[in-house]
Amino acid sequence: MVKYIEKSVSRSVDEIYERLFRIGSAKPFPETTEAVKEYCSEIDTESASDIATFNTFYSTLNAKAKEVVVANNLKIQSLGKVFCLVNDPVKLAQSLNAKLNKVKLLRENALGTLAHLVDTGESKMDQVLCTVKVYTDEMINAYAESDNSTREYVFKMMSRLRHALETAAKISVKAADKCDISDGNKHVVKHQSFILPMLIAFNKFIDTDSTDEMMDEYYYKQFMLGNGKPLPDTDDSIKEYCYSIDSSSILSTRTTFSSLLNAKTQSVYLKLNRKEIMDNTLSLFCKYPDQVTLARLINSRLSEAKRLQDNAVGHLVDLTNNGETKLSLVLCIINTYANQMVNLFENKDAREFVRKQMNIYREVLNEIEKLTNRLADKQCTGSELADGHKLLAGQHQYLSFMVPMYKALNKYMNE
Repeated sequence: MVKYIEKSVSRSVDEIYERLFRIGSAKPFPETTEAVKEYCSEIDTESASDIATFNTFYSTLNAKAKEVVVANNLKIQSLGKVFCLVNDPVKLAQSLNAKLNKVKLLRENALGTLAHLVDTGESKMDQVLCTVKVYTDEMINAYAESDNSTREYVFKMMSRLRHALETAAKISVKAADKCDISDGNKHVVKHQSFILPMLIAFNKFIDTDSTDEMMDEYYYKQFMLGNGKPLPDTDDSIKEYCYSIDSSSILSTRTTFSSLLNAKTQSVYLKLNRKEIMDNTLSLFCKYPDQVTLARLINSRLSEAKRLQDNAVGHLVDLTNNGETKLSLVLCIINTYANQMVNLFENKDAREFVRKQMNIYREVLNEIEKLTNRLADKQCTGSELADGHKLLAGQHQYLSFMVPMYKALNKYMNE
């Protein structure tokens, strides 16, 4: 459910964004040395007092809209200084202001289009993203004949919005191929800034999966072993995959997920989700000297690895949902899953790679032993977790092993 965004707060944040992200607004940039100094001093001194206002607005956003803000540095502390740090802000201001009326109309058309999409009430996220794309494209084109420093500044500012668009598209839908914002100003324009109504539209139209589902999707993309998705096995696909690996993504959702865990489980989660540990685990494949050969070895047991994960997940979900059990039985399933995954592979190099991938689960067991003095049972549900996938009938079909593992631990770590 989307929280109600307080109008008074929105107006305040609107004013803050308009002041810090001035390009495209009706207000000209300061064109004298003294005016620039005053403007930049105002940004420095006021930003601290504006943080509380912004944080109030930020708290009203859903998890995915928050992720757009965090991933693209759209918090107010980072926006205003771009103009103030250029070599010649007076010359830049004069160049930007020369197109003031043209870019003001562009912004009004985009703002009117966004307002109309939000007011219609139907889910039109693809049109929202298209509106952002067209607006940024036209803003860049408006300064195509300006000097290099002006073009560079405009591109840098519009890139903030384009990156926000790309983040939102990854967690929702792709932008529509076509949209027309040329007469958007016929609709009521409710805001001064562009960023605030963009975030309001994202907040309304991005589907808000549960925190568990978002974390499950994150782990599915980052930990490919056992999820049924083949590792890339060509130079181009490997390069694209390794570029997409990001241990710092969905930070706000990961924080929310952590806050839902009990104290002991949270302690395990936080220790194992430190950046250095996640980076080391996620980069194993991308740092491997012969990635193509390794990928093909791992992919040769794709279906077996997927069945093993489904079996293990099935038993974890069953233990979490049905009755009481011992923590040591949950630990046995984690231990058996890690060991059996290694044993699927006969090739020495593949086994060593998988063993290193599975080390994170052994670290889970080690941390829990330190916290609880509990060890995994020596035998749990059979040596190969047989038929666990059958227990998932009618249950949520997890994509990863991590989320159902943490949910099972969360239930039994308090015993």
